[in-house]
Amino acid sequence: MGHYLVFERNAEDRRVVKDSGYPWGALFFAPLWAFRNGLFLHGMGLMVLYGLCVLLMGVANNGITGGVGLALWLGAFTAHNATDWLTTSYEGRGYKMTGGIDAGSSGEILSADREQKRRHAAPGDHREGVHHGMSPAKETVNL
Repeated sequence: MGHYLVFERNAEDRRVVKDSGYPWGALFFAPLWAFRNGLFLHGMGLMVLYGLCVLLMGVANNGITGGVGLALWLGAFTAHNATDWLTTSYEGRGYKMTGGIDAGSSGEILSADREQKRRHAAPGDHREGVHHGMSPAKETVNL
């Protein structure tokens, strides 16, 4: 079972589901992880800091030890703050975190949500996609 964060944007009836587990990609490949998740400013900052790690490795005595240590610390720092950075990023784009859900996969969350919307449809209308006069949610799953 994993824990997933659910973000919604009411203006477009859009939902995003993000895995809130430990981001191993952020630990080992921090700048690439940041770019993949739309955190471009964070990614550029991390690229500069990793570049400084490479310079430290080539210039200082025991630079390899210091550079690798600093690089590992940057990865751990990124992984530790990843969920906060993603939440802030989505809130800046107009999404609101509506809660967290424990599920086996993000697909289970979306299918359970579709089933719940079907149950709450207007009593005489059994067509899929009819949700009290609203259009069905556009669903996006980003892991």
